[in-house]
Amino acid sequence: MRRPQRRAKGGVYERKDSGYWYLTFTLGGIKRSEKTDILVSQPGMTKEATKRQALAQLEQRLSESARCPVLTSRNVTVADLAEDYITEYTVNGRKSLGHAKSRWEQHLKPFFGVLKAAHVSGDLIERYKLSRLEEKASNATVNRELAALRRMFRLGRKRDKITFVPVIECLKENNVRKGFIEDATYEKLIKACTERKRGCGLWLRAIVEFAYTFGWRKSEVLGLRVSQIDLLNRTIRLEVGSTKNGQGREVSMTGSIYALVVACVTGKAPEAHVFTRPDGKAVRDFRKAWENVCEAAECPGLLFHDLRRCGVRNRVRSGVTEKVAMTITGHQTRSVFDRYNIVSQSDIADAMGKLEASREAGKKQHLGYVSATIPPVPTVPVARREMN
Repeated sequence: MRRPQRRAKGGVYERKDSGYWYLTFTLGGIKRSEKTDILVSQPGMTKEATKRQALAQLEQRLSESARCPVLTSRNVTVADLAEDYITEYTVNGRKSLGHAKSRWEQHLKPFFGVLKAAHVSGDLIERYKLSRLEEKASNATVNRELAALRRMFRLGRKRDKITFVPVIECLKENNVRKGFIEDATYEKLIKACTERKRGCGLWLRAIVEFAYTFGWRKSEVLGLRVSQIDLLNRTIRLEVGSTKNGQGREVSMTGSIYALVVACVTGKAPEAHVFTRPDGKAVRDFRKAWENVCEAAECPGLLFHDLRRCGVRNRVRSGVTEKVAMTITGHQTRSVFDRYNIVSQSDIADAMGKLEASREAGKKQHLGYVSATIPPVPTVPVARREMN
C-alpha cells in the first residue's frame, strides 16, 4: 500500500487488492477512509490523470465536511451522548423510555452531566458506584444505571462522535425474588378478590387468574383489548410489539379463564380494554387493592409479579415441556426461565417421598429375586449324643 498524498488535509492512495483510488482524511477528529469510483488505470488516460480526478473528489469531500460541523471526541460531553440515547429510545418506541429518562435525570446527570466524555475514566465510574451505594441504592439499581451509561457511549462511538467506550464493570447481584404461593393460599387470594368491600371485584379476580395461569406480565394483562379475544376458538393472542420482547403469542383459555373473560368483555366494543372498573375506566394501577387482598389472604408483601413465578413453576410441575412453558410465559432465555422456576419445600418433600417409595420398591423386588433364585438351606439332623 502506498503512502497517502497531501497528508495535511487528506490524501489519495491505491490498494493492491483493488483497482480504485481511495480517499483518506480527518473528519471531526476521526480518521476516515473512503473508496472512490475512479479506476487507477483507465483506457486513454494516464495514472497521473486519474489521480488528479481522485484529488478533485477529495477536495469536494473536504468542502462538504467543512459545511457540516461535527463534534470532535475532545469536546463531546456525556450530556451530548445522553441526548442521543434518549432520542434513540424515543424513535424506536421503547417501552422503557420513562426508566431511561429517570436514570439519566435523577442519577447519572448530576454526576456525569457536565463532564466531557473523554474524562470519564474507570476510577470515576468506581466513585459513582460508591456514591450510589452510600445512598442505599441496590446493586441491581446501580447496574441498570451503569448499563444506560454504557449504552450512551456505544451509541456515541457508533455515530462517530467518540472513539472509545470506557470499561464499565457491573456489581454482583444477589436479589433474585423467591416469592410464590401454594394452591391453598391462592384460593384465599381469590376469595379476597371477590369481596367488594376491599375495593375490587370481577376485574381483579380475572387479572389474578390470568397472571397465575399464564404467568404473564402485568403490562401484558392490563393491555388486553376485546379484539384480542376469540371466544369461538377460546384463544387469546398478544399482538406483535405489545410484549416486552416484541414477539406475539397465542394461548388457549382454561374453563375458569373463559368464564371470566366472557363476563369481562360482554357488551364492550372491539377496541375497549378487557379489564375495566365498574365506571368503565380501564384498569391502570391497582396497588392499593392488591395490598388489601394480600393482607386478607394472609400473604402480606406478596408482589403481583410473584404470580408470574408461580405460573412458571405450575407449568413445570404439571408436566408441561420447558419449550411450551417458555412460549406461554414469554421467556426467551433459559437463564431467566430457570430463575423463575422456584422449588418450594412441598416440591422437595414430594421428591423425597417418591425417592423413598422407589427405594422400598427396589428392596422388595431384590428380596423377591433372591428368595426365588437361592434355594433354602436344607436342615441336617444332628445325632444326639448319649450321655454317659
